[in-house]
Amino acid sequence: MDSKIIFSRQITIEDWKQDKISQQVVLILGVGGIGSVATTNLLRLGVKKIFMVDYDRVEIHNLNRQTLYSNKDVNQQKVKAALENASFHNVGNTEIQMFDLDAVQNWDKIVEMASQSTAIFNCIDYGDYWDAAVQSLCLYYNIPMIIAGSFAQSFMAEIYLGTPCYGCMTDGLKEEYLNQITKEKITNLKNISFLPSNNKPQGQSHQVLCSTAGNFATQLLLNYLNEQADSQASKKVLFYLTTFEIVNFPVFSKNNCQICKYQEPIKEQQIITTEPIKEEQIITTELNQEQK
Repeated sequence: MDSKIIFSRQITIEDWKQDKISQQVVLILGVGGIGSVATTNLLRLGVKKIFMVDYDRVEIHNLNRQTLYSNKDVNQQKVKAALENASFHNVGNTEIQMFDLDAVQNWDKIVEMASQSTAIFNCIDYGDYWDAAVQSLCLYYNIPMIIAGSFAQSFMAEIYLGTPCYGCMTDGLKEEYLNQITKEKITNLKNISFLPSNNKPQGQSHQVLCSTAGNFATQLLLNYLNEQADSQASKKVLFYLTTFEIVNFPVFSKNNCQICKYQEPIKEQQIITTEPIKEEQIITTELNQEQK
């Protein structure tokens, strides 16, 4: 089918850059509630290629919010079921590759996929150090990291484009771990299971929450690709579904960040000048000699 006809309703949007969108190669880490929505969104937008990574199996409690799965998929590998079911949404003939692997223990495989990618959706709920590692990888390849998470009736959607980075915006990360995942070292690691995981409570989520989070996350990438106003800088947004309150967090670079290596500019040294010496204070050697 002619892609110009398939995507004609979006191509005609002012400032829409379908040529750029159609060249995107996106790595989706985690095909759960948010990753499922991001995948179907990207397929309907007509990106070039998608890598899907997950090592879980579909569980019955996933079905209320993970839109790529149904009852027939319970106990099946997520990526295998996702690949089969995603074909329904693949209207633009996007190439899809699936990888059933533990991303933490097979980090070298993630590095290989990232080297071919133009953006990464980080939807794996492992912890802050994992997120920092993915950020470091994105900085190495100079590509956006999009991250989203949900709990109960709220969600966070973030995009990081260089500095400020995820490390700048996350307090409490220890240097002993960050020093092992710097931009200079991140692509040489094969396994990052030495990074601590977060103690997380049992998830509380539903379809509307995950769909909205996934849609917001995808829109952050779209804004960046379409070069919308204020879209070329890192952004962090918190949204409350029950009140429709939106919190745009101030995003700032942290001096000496271990991930993006941001350094505050050196302030110009103030030149201290001495006051001119008054003439009456000048006592010449000759005058002293005369007084002797």
